[in-house]
Amino acid sequence: MRIINKIKKFILSLKLMHTLNPSVFEETVDIMEEVYPGYKDQLSKLYDEHQFRHMTALMKKFIEDNGGYERLAIFYNNADKQKKESVRNAFMKAFKPGTAFEDQILMLDKAAKIKGVGMLTQLFGEVKDNIIISSVKSGHRTLEEWHTFVRREHEAGNDIRLGILEVMEEQEKQIQEHGADDSLVLQPSEAQVAEVSERPNIPEVLRTEKAAKMFEKAISKGLCDECYKWNYSKSLLAYFADRASEYLQLSKAEQDGKPKVFWKPFETLFQISGLSGARNTYTNKTGILPKNHKIVDAIFD
Repeated sequence: MRIINKIKKFILSLKLMHTLNPSVFEETVDIMEEVYPGYKDQLSKLYDEHQFRHMTALMKKFIEDNGGYERLAIFYNNADKQKKESVRNAFMKAFKPGTAFEDQILMLDKAAKIKGVGMLTQLFGEVKDNIIISSVKSGHRTLEEWHTFVRREHEAGNDIRLGILEVMEEQEKQIQEHGADDSLVLQPSEAQVAEVSERPNIPEVLRTEKAAKMFEKAISKGLCDECYKWNYSKSLLAYFADRASEYLQLSKAEQDGKPKVFWKPFETLFQISGLSGARNTYTNKTGILPKNHKIVDAIFD
């Protein structure tokens, strides 16, 4: 508990972490210790040496020297259902009671954009989804208010995206079509909550540090969002999958003197089928690479 008490005092002094709740930070530290053995000892050592001013930079270096944020991303993506739930709960509990939902979302969005942290998009995305679902289910926010929040952030130049709103709106539409009572319209069902919380995992062959860094670049360049929703054409996704498959050496088989593309992992992750056909169109029919292919090239060149 000694180190936890020190951590509480430190968190209270961090402006960037003003939305965190020190009293429940212990669970998050336990997770970090599980991913990065020696994490607690390093924190304790820095406190004993009164290294408060450089705490953030030194802990970041400790993480980078012990596998980087990719290690935490891989830990979460490979975790079983129970472990993922405990990680999500730890992050959810880390918010101060009463902190505005919008502040929580902005903090998670900012964290996802920090260099080297973007690989944790699945975790950040699930925590954001749970915050929004909870706010609507409890009656503290409406879908319209969340859309207004997103619109204002866009007007301010902040490219924030909340895909869960579309999922919840679709559910609302289905309830209305079946003549449900209006009071139930904005109440996400247990099945819907489960669907959001248990979204398909990243395919196993893509759970590597090299793949994580690749996807981080793809997200930063706007090719897809943090929930792996592709933002460009199907043909460009096929081009991305083609280059990524070769870059990650996913297939040992060859076709026409080149490594055969392993389409399935990318079709599963992005939930878009028929990528082989899309590639065939620009390769054998038009002979012209997809529009915006240079954005993809920048990831691998």
